[in-house]
Amino acid sequence: MKTINLICDTCKKHFERPMYTYRANQKVGQNHFYCCRQCQPKPTKPLHTCQECANLTSNAKYCSRTCATKAIGKKTKESGIRCKGKCKLCKKKISSQRTYCEQCYKEQGFKKDYDKMTLEDCKKRGSNLYHAVIRVHARKRAQVFGLLDKCRVCNYSIFVECCHIKSIASYPINTLISVVNDITNLVGLCPNHHAEFDKGLLKL
Repeated sequence: MKTINLICDTCKKHFERPMYTYRANQKVGQNHFYCCRQCQPKPTKPLHTCQECANLTSNAKYCSRTCATKAIGKKTKESGIRCKGKCKLCKKKISSQRTYCEQCYKEQGFKKDYDKMTLEDCKKRGSNLYHAVIRVHARKRAQVFGLLDKCRVCNYSIFVECCHIKSIASYPINTLISVVNDITNLVGLCPNHHAEFDKGLLKL
């Protein structure tokens, strides 16, 4: 096999290449030769300006997924692409996944006011998850009053659970949820002390 002696354009080192490779490169107009991959220059991409934050980037439109999401979200909101549905009452444009707009939803009383509901009302609306609904409501109330900042017993603050001092099951079914989730009946405990309290090993 015939070879040809060439000089590397980067390190000026002499090296050999097959003649057929050299001729093929000449046909496509390649006049630069390199002895190894380390000597080959890395291809540089042209820089563009991000359409969202105006930073320089090698991408065509946006510098990151965050900027792309923000820009697409603005265009969607302006064009109303997602507002394909209409409110059943006021005919306002809303998402196709909804039936009422936010204002009509509140005015018609569809939004649940748990402070005025009893345990029985909550059980009728969702008998399988009514304990979970009460606990979520209790946790929100405890967060407002800062009960979940730390455990009352050990001052552990990384993960604090909301605990009912008097259990939900001990209340009559006609009791208001606002009474069950009263601030005097809630306490913040870490998982260990919560388990001990539920088993009767801890007294508050």
